Amino acid sequence: MKIQRKVLLLSLLICTGGARATDLLELWQSVKVNDPDMAAALSAQLAGEEKKNQASALWRPSFNVRGSAGKMTSNSDLAGAKFTAPGFGSLSGAAFNTAIQNGNAQAWSVQATQPLLSAERQAHAQQLRNLAKTSEFEWQVRNDELLLRSVKQYFDVLLLTQKLNALRHQHEAIRIEAQKARDQFQIGELPITDTHETQAKEADIRASIMGLENDLQNAVSAVGDASGLPLEGFQVMQPLDTLQPFALKTQDEWQEKAKNSNPFLKMLSAKVEIASQETRSFQWGASSSLDLVAQAKKQTLAGLGDYGAARTNASEEMVGIQFNMPIFTGGMTHSKLREALNNEEKAKFELKSAEQKIHRGVQSAWFDLKIGLDRIAALHAAWLSSQSQLKATQLAREVGDRTTLDLLNAQNAQTTTEIKLLEAKLAYLFNQLNLASLTGELDLPALAQVNAQLRP
Repeated sequence: MKIQRKVLLLSLLICTGGARATDLLELWQSVKVNDPDMAAALSAQLAGEEKKNQASALWRPSFNVRGSAGKMTSNSDLAGAKFTAPGFGSLSGAAFNTAIQNGNAQAWSVQATQPLLSAERQAHAQQLRNLAKTSEFEWQVRNDELLLRSVKQYFDVLLLTQKLNALRHQHEAIRIEAQKARDQFQIGELPITDTHETQAKEADIRASIMGLENDLQNAVSAVGDASGLPLEGFQVMQPLDTLQPFALKTQDEWQEKAKNSNPFLKMLSAKVEIASQETRSFQWGASSSLDLVAQAKKQTLAGLGDYGAARTNASEEMVGIQFNMPIFTGGMTHSKLREALNNEEKAKFELKSAEQKIHRGVQSAWFDLKIGLDRIAALHAAWLSSQSQLKATQLAREVGDRTTLDLLNAQNAQTTTEIKLLEAKLAYLFNQLNLASLTGELDLPALAQVNAQLRP
């Protein structure tokens, strides 16, 4: 009930102009601040930006420190050794035995690694940079989608409200005609069929009004949820009586713009490059690597054993290069390569499919804009004609030259033409934004250009 009161208030405001209308620029600013989908898209874009840092980090040195302490048992038996020492001569068959039971053990190690050469690492770094690009393009795609969705929701509220107002006006006119038909039937001037016709038409329009009220409730709620704007006092703008022509270039120019600048195509192109880099990372020799390595480690163990108190110390320090080349991985590398090749083909076909869809989208939007003003002019002429026809039918109905059904049909034709005229205007404005989105030019100036063609 509360939502219904808001819808009725919205309808009243649009009819009376009793409050300042919210324009498209104000709506979009509110959507950018309040819409959770916009916040999610922004978070995804910021997360993608981190891929650049990760790509750089792959070639920076890494440092690892390890340490351990605990209880340890160690036994060492060495037999058949040759022992030589100054002043003792040489002894063959010597044995050296040590034993420590439950001794105290400590160990630590430090290692620094600087990657020098690695085709796999290079491919992964390029993948990460392309993923960062993908996130930027995906953000632009999502931003465009949300802007177009916001404008469509705004226009839906306007169109549904105008439909509702027109039907209510038509319903009131039919109610009056129904009463006249009943009165004239009572005095024998009209047949009972006129009464039945007006009653049936009135019931049909009443049902349509209830359906539109529900649709309008949903449309208003969608705008409120996305923008956070209060519904009380909310009012939308309407198209100017005469719309300005859109600066329409040749279709080939728009197609070229879309091919080079469409953010969705850019995103898919980056994904093709990512898939290509994945393929390179599994080619023969790509897993080989050469690193500069420096390490130091020490291990001590002290305690009692079979031969009394004992202690061992071991330490190592090394600086050099380390080469690694997997020889056989059980077929895993070859399987990964085949998988990557198929994924690369898949990405290329997806790009090709998207190019075709974008081409058709540009073609459709361009033709709609090319004939848009002519269609609006034709519908405006039809609307004027329907008004004249309605007035003539009303006069003819009063003198008996037209039936009540003729009058109802004339009223319906006038209402239908009025709605079609509004739909054509809104489509002409929306297609301007749609074409801008397809060619990568949907921004605030483009929205402002459409907004300038609206009035309170």
